[in-house]
Amino acid sequence: IVNNKLVTTDGAGNIQAVSIGTAGQSLKVNSGANGFEFGTISSGTYSVHAFDDFYSHTQVAHSSQTDYVDISNGNTVNFQPTSTDDLIHFNYYSSVHTNNSDSGVHIYLMMKENSSSIGSGDTKLDYNGQHTEYGTGQSNNYRMLARGLILPCTGLNTSSTYYVEVAGATHSSNTTNFNRPNNGGNGGNYRGGFLQLIHYKKN
Repeated sequence: IVNNKLVTTDGAGNIQAVSIGTAGQSLKVNSGANGFEFGTISSGTYSVHAFDDFYSHTQVAHSSQTDYVDISNGNTVNFQPTSTDDLIHFNYYSSVHTNNSDSGVHIYLMMKENSSSIGSGDTKLDYNGQHTEYGTGQSNNYRMLARGLILPCTGLNTSSTYYVEVAGATHSSNTTNFNRPNNGGNGGNYRGGFLQLIHYKKN
């Protein structure tokens, strides 16, 4: 090292000087793999960048077969990728009641770019079909449907904000009640329906 420059030679033996970097940077091979440079070495780890969540306390009843039921009552979470290497972790659930046998039900996520006005034609995430949860021969079936999803930001726009809601699907004409606040529960805000977003940024 001479005058804060690292002296190296190239493949032909020519002397080259690499200027010192800034605090915390390390010496590494350049992107062309033909020399050295100082820069930040990515460890491949992630740190939490942002949180968002909402609760749905309003029960939504539906009585026909469909891939899309709006069960979030206008609530959404949102994120804006800092890079396409980011990861978005979703946790979500809905308490569900079906009042007749032979009922199919499902919950999943819907996403829309740059608008919180989400509808049936927008992007489905984590969708497995109307038969994902199916009951036969049992009336008044109460259960909590809980799911999680890690969404890579590959292919998303870093200049866009993405809005996400929880949606439902049903597979019969029997009534399905989403976000049902069951008697005797003591979960406070956590009763009914819930969606949490954790945005991880790559270091």
